[in-house]
Amino acid sequence: MEILVVGAGALGLLISGLIAHNGGHVTLYSRRPEAIEHISKKGIRIITDNEEYVVRVKCIASIQKDNYYELAIVTVKSYDTETIAKLLAEKLNSQTFVLSLQNGLGNAEILASHLGKERVFPGITTQASTRLGINEVYHAFNGLTIIGEYDGPPTERVRRIADFLSNNGVTCIVSENIWREIWFKVMVNSVINPLTAIMKIKNEGLLKISSIELLIKDILSEIISVAKLYGYEFNLNECYEKIIKIIQDTRNNKSSMLQDIENKRRTEIDSLNGMITKLAEMHGLETPLNRALTIFVKGIEER
Repeated sequence: MEILVVGAGALGLLISGLIAHNGGHVTLYSRRPEAIEHISKKGIRIITDNEEYVVRVKCIASIQKDNYYELAIVTVKSYDTETIAKLLAEKLNSQTFVLSLQNGLGNAEILASHLGKERVFPGITTQASTRLGINEVYHAFNGLTIIGEYDGPPTERVRRIADFLSNNGVTCIVSENIWREIWFKVMVNSVINPLTAIMKIKNEGLLKISSIELLIKDILSEIISVAKLYGYEFNLNECYEKIIKIIQDTRNNKSSMLQDIENKRRTEIDSLNGMITKLAEMHGLETPLNRALTIFVKGIEER
């Protein structure tokens, strides 16, 4: 299977490197000339707590029209999805499937609006990675990737993609209800990302804060109320326990939002807490904590 990974950030580097390291055929697309130069010359360096290795990956600055890839994995920031969706619609072979492994709400929908929902697989991943350099990434946690059909029950095609990823270093399963998985991942990111970015701490730092349980549960309660409006029911205590486990598992990781703040880049707050606030307002619901987190993060961005 020929794979195109779109985006050379922390996750894009990691996914590309894992697939290539395990024998898969992968091409990495980036719009940044300096990234293409470094990756092409020096490969992708992946560092874990137990090992360090370099993988050679083809890195390209442009996607040749109709060049055949069986799957394109989109890892770009949510605010770049519209631009990337238009590019993929123009350049990709009509038989290429597209998998979104992005943070926030709305990414798969944007891709589907340009490529057709029959070609798009929504997905999430708990792979945790911190970009150390332009071609270097720290693999903080070997998490699970979950994918599914845009509409309807899982088919053989999505199972084949999951099997390929699992056999090439990216453990993957297929969900019967991928949209519910995405809502839960939004909860995870809407708790961990803004809190670590505002306080400028690694994930493990959250566990050292007194009364963090109350704060996390209050944030989750608002998101659960919004999710219910869209047909997704969640148990507050179950969600809290799962998120604490994720924080423990990824304790050495810097959230993507913290990495963005440290590198003076735009964050994805608008597709996380900001989107929760927006959806709530559409239904006359107040989400003051998620609104406050959005305001705080955007204030930090503007410094």
